[in-house]
Amino acid sequence: IMSLKVYYCNVGIEINGLSVNNEISNNTSLLLAGEDSYGIHFTGNVPTEGWRIINTLIFGAKFGIWAEQTSHINILNSMIDFCGWIGVYLGSPLNSLEPNKIGCYNWNISHNYIAMTGNAGSAIYLNNSIPNIYFRGNKITNNDFLVYPDSYADRGVHQEGIESKYDLIQGNSFLNFRTFDIETAVGTYAIVANNFMLSDHNTISCYVSDDTKFSDNHTKGNVVVK
Repeated sequence: IMSLKVYYCNVGIEINGLSVNNEISNNTSLLLAGEDSYGIHFTGNVPTEGWRIINTLIFGAKFGIWAEQTSHINILNSMIDFCGWIGVYLGSPLNSLEPNKIGCYNWNISHNYIAMTGNAGSAIYLNNSIPNIYFRGNKITNNDFLVYPDSYADRGVHQEGIESKYDLIQGNSFLNFRTFDIETAVGTYAIVANNFMLSDHNTISCYVSDDTKFSDNHTKGNVVVK
């Protein structure tokens, strides 16, 4: 999918079911409208993998990218702008107890700009509840996360799912988030390194579990260990 222009739809691109090793790129622009709008929506009852999202603009979506059962994905050099609730959601399906269900693992989210507006949630929300069969976490590196003036967003990177394990959060910048710039879940063995947590509104920049490897970060607020 190259150089696609989508204007004022509820869903920019919907990827349903088994679709493997495809690409969204070359200045694709998705301008969304609607209370529950999605820029790119990975859905369906079977796992999907191998997509590359490169040089793509997602503007005005409530959910920039929403994915369940989707692994081995690259999001590179893209912009999710004026996002209303969650920039990128990676999680397990609601029927996660059924056989052959997986979460979202081995994503490479790198060199992107994600900006939140209104009364928003998180720029990145990691919510896997199914054990990681690949033993590879998600890599969130060298991104710029911010909240626009006169807007509110809760967290920059929020790792909540207990099976969102082995994630790397490195080299990112955070600005204007209200609760934490980064939060990691207990038992997930995340690596948090070389980030610039510059939000003025929170007194705790980073709320991490005691199994998180935390090193060489610049924080304006405190670091609290769970």
